[in-house]
Parts: sequence; C-alpha cells; structure tokens
Amino acid sequence: SDQPMPRPHRRSYVPVLTTMLALTSGLVAQTELQGPSQVLMFKSGHSYTYREVALEPTATSTRLRLPDATHGSAWLASDDVTVTRAIAKREKVTEKRPITDLAGMLRHAIDREVRLSYVAGETVQYAEGKVIRVFDAPPQPIPAYGWRAPTPPQPTPTLVVLQERDSIRTLQVGSIMTVTFAEQEPTRDRWDYAIEIEANVLDVEHSEAAAGDHLGLASMSRRLAWTPSYVIELGDAERARLVGKAVIVNDSEPLRDAQVSLAIGYPNLEFAQVDTSLSPTTTLDAFRNMLESSGANQGRRQAGVLAQTMSNVAAVDTGIGSPPSVAGMAGAVDGESSEDLFLYDVGRITLDKGERAYVPLLDAEVPVAHRFDWDLPDRVNRYAQFTDKPDDLEPVWHVLKLDNVTEAPWTTAPILIRNARGPLAQSMLRYTAAGADATVRLTKALDLVGSSVEVRADDDAARRDEVILFHDRYERVEVVGVLELTNRSKRAAPMRIRKDFSGDLLSADHEPALTGQAKRLGEVNASRTATWTFDLGPGESWKAEYRYKVLIRR
Repeated sequence: SDQPMPRPHRRSYVPVLTTMLALTSGLVAQTELQGPSQVLMFKSGHSYTYREVALEPTATSTRLRLPDATHGSAWLASDDVTVTRAIAKREKVTEKRPITDLAGMLRHAIDREVRLSYVAGETVQYAEGKVIRVFDAPPQPIPAYGWRAPTPPQPTPTLVVLQERDSIRTLQVGSIMTVTFAEQEPTRDRWDYAIEIEANVLDVEHSEAAAGDHLGLASMSRRLAWTPSYVIELGDAERARLVGKAVIVNDSEPLRDAQVSLAIGYPNLEFAQVDTSLSPTTTLDAFRNMLESSGANQGRRQAGVLAQTMSNVAAVDTGIGSPPSVAGMAGAVDGESSEDLFLYDVGRITLDKGERAYVPLLDAEVPVAHRFDWDLPDRVNRYAQFTDKPDDLEPVWHVLKLDNVTEAPWTTAPILIRNARGPLAQSMLRYTAAGADATVRLTKALDLVGSSVEVRADDDAARRDEVILFHDRYERVEVVGVLELTNRSKRAAPMRIRKDFSGDLLSADHEPALTGQAKRLGEVNASRTATWTFDLGPGESWKAEYRYKVLIRR
C-alpha cells in the first residue's frame, strides 16, 4: 500500500463515443469486468473509479465490460496505445458467480451426475442422472420508474434438464428440494458457477499493442460510497478523546486490492443523477427525462438536510491524483488536501459486492468545554410582520464546544457522546475545518429556567412614524424585551445567550456583543444578533432588558 499509484490524470483521455463504423481488426475476447484499481469515494453514494486491462500483444481491438457510469464520466485512457473509436453494445457473456441458493447449485451441477429429490403431488420422489442444462424464463425487465431507465432483466431458472439412463427428464426448479452429487465434490475455497448473461460491453479500436501495454477506463458510479461517524469520550473537564470511523458501503462490484481514498468536501456535480448515454440499456427518452429531472431538482436536492449530510460529490474527469501516505488500518489514517477537498487514504481494500468495511479514521485528544446555550429567535419575519410564536418555548441546552486541533477537517456526521458510565446523547457534528471549533448538543438544561417576553413600548398608534417603501405602508414600532434566567442547579453555568431581532438596537443591559447583516433586496429591516456571555453561579438569577425599533407592515 506504500507504493505509488498510477496517475491516470497524466494519461491521454479520450471521451468514450459510440459509432456506427464497424471494427475491422481482430477482437480480443476480453469480457471480464475488471475491478477498479483506484477508487475515490464520496459520502453522497458516488465514487470515481479507474481500472486497467492488460492488452494482448499485436491486438488492435479490445473488448471491455462497461461498468455503470454517470453522464459525462466515462473516459478511456492509455499511455501505451492511441484509442481511435469505441462501440458500446449489449452482448451475451459468461460470468462466474458464487453459489447462494438452489438455483446456483443446479447451475454448478451441469455436466455432473446428481440425485435430485423433488415434490410430485403430495409425495417426494427421486431422479438420478447428469444435469445437461438449466433453462431460464423469458426475461422480464423491471420497467422505468419516473425518470429512471429500465433495469436490465436478470436470468431466472425455471427448468432443469436431466439425462437419465434411457431418457431425458425435465423438472421444475421450484419442485426440487435437494441436490446430491454422485461423486464427492473436490474441496474448494469458493463454490461458484458459470452463467451466460447479457451485459454492456465496449469494443475499443486502438493502435497495435505491445507486450505490457494497458488500457484504462475511468467512470463515476452511484453505488459505492462511505458514511462517517464519530464518538466523543469525555474524560477530565478540559480534554476528551475523539474517535472517527468510516463505513465503506459496496453495492457496486467486487473490489480486489483496490487503492481507496475517502473525500471530505462539497464540490459540484451537475449530472450525478443522470446515467451515461453510452449505456445501451439507457434509452434516448430515458436519458432526456433524467437530464430534465436532474436540472429541475438540483436546487431542492442541495437545500435540504440530506444535502447537508450527504453532500460529497465531485466532478472528476482528470483522475484522483497522487494519494497521501497510509498510516495503516489499526489506527488513524493520514490524509491530504486536494483543491477544496480533503482526502483520507485508507490503503488497499478487498471488498465484495454487498459487503461493508469498518475503517478507523481518527483517534485524537481534543480540548472540550462545557457551555449552556439559550438561543431566542427573531419575532419579526422577513415580511415585516410579528409572528404568533409564544414566548418561553426555547429551552436552554447543555452543549460541548470541541476545538479541532487535528490536521484534518471533521465532516458532517452523527456523533455519539459518552462517558465512563455509557452514552449520554447523540448529536450532529457539522463540518469543522482544522483550527476551527464545533458545538454539539448534549442535553436540555432543565435546572436553568428562563423566560423571554417582548411587547410594544409605544401604545399610542398616532405617534408612530409612517413609512412608505416599495409602494407598501409601514409603521416604525419600538419593542421592549426582557430576558430572565435562574440557575437552580448546584454548579456554575457558563452561559451564552443569543437573541435574534430585526431593526435597530436602541439599548441593552450588560452590553451584549452585536452582530448583523445588511438588508436583503426587497426587505425593509436588517437582521441583528445580540450575544451575552457570562457565568451564572448556583442559585443566581440574571435579567436583561433591551429595546429596538423595527418597521412593521400595516
């Protein structure tokens, strides 16, 4: 794993295009789907993969199995040969699969002597002979759903043909109960069977290959990703142990000693949900529908909580770059920055389709501080109207402030908070750059009792200023607010109180820090935040009055 990876972005990349021209040279029978040698994974369920195929000497054409890919992400690359054209088509290929059920065992038994038990009516009967063939039902593709392309059909065995001593018998696969081999099967590390299926292949025409030449294929997939999570173990009052891990989810294809990197960041990929037009199973209508739906939903996808927690996708068409050094699987993993991404290198991984891998990423001691936050929302909405939200609904939260003293950013992920007795809470850790700090909620502070009240200070409507803006009528209202907080616990409480309001602050007790934002176009009030920080001792109370003026729509 400490050997340098090939750098595919230095290769000459050729966009994979279909063509109606026939290949005139000999075709190498290379139809196995070569597993990727390099994988760059994102939390969104997208991964950039690069795979290489050894070319036969003197060959000028090579057949590749075409993996799943998103629109615009499939590229051929080679330092050794020049690619001139390629044709994608649907062909029958032979594929080896592990035995997972009776149907797989029957396919494995082809050309072998067996004894079958099967149900006939209400009795169990037996048949002996050599399995000649297993017939599949006519393919029934899963229809398209929404803007998705139809799913390619999968073979479903229905009949098995048995050569008996003087006759041939067919049996329904669903009636067969057991398969007994006449001769003991040799010991195998892995039982599998060969099956003929239809698959997407790519016939590539290139210049004549020499011994040792390779052809590479890069693509972006949607079924290989990683999910992060953290745990914070509280120790003394000022330090805590932060542990991070990654779970690699493989629903794509087997990985065999693949160099894997995990990306943290928020780059852009406009066509992440669009299948490549190169795939013969993607119809033109389905492709157009995917393009239209992708554009229509782009804003909504990025606006929600899901986009915040699963936002790592990348527009990669030039390779994944040179990987950082590997610190091993037993502890923390090293990483490096690449543009606005941070890459964790987790070394070489072997992982079958359907399997998950647990990978430690981070184990560090970080400064931690306990704090109590009381956040009070603005009572005036963006339309310059008072809201009907009642007072005293916002609780005081016991939070932890964590300082990122590591060299890597922390990505958005769930974080489990625990001490020596067990878990205390689970919260959301937001993206935190190296050198910054993060806040995670622990529990509601029930012993810190607060109340907030806001009322109009000017009851005489005739004395209020009238303002006309954007052809609308407003009145300038003075508001007075009172905050009260009592500490009923037996410990001191480091407090941070934040009050959001609109308009202009006139006065406030205890000199809060004031921050604000300029008015947005079409709005008449600026947004402000007053922040008080102080220590509230056991049994003590705190009170603050503030006043501000705001324009309210009549």
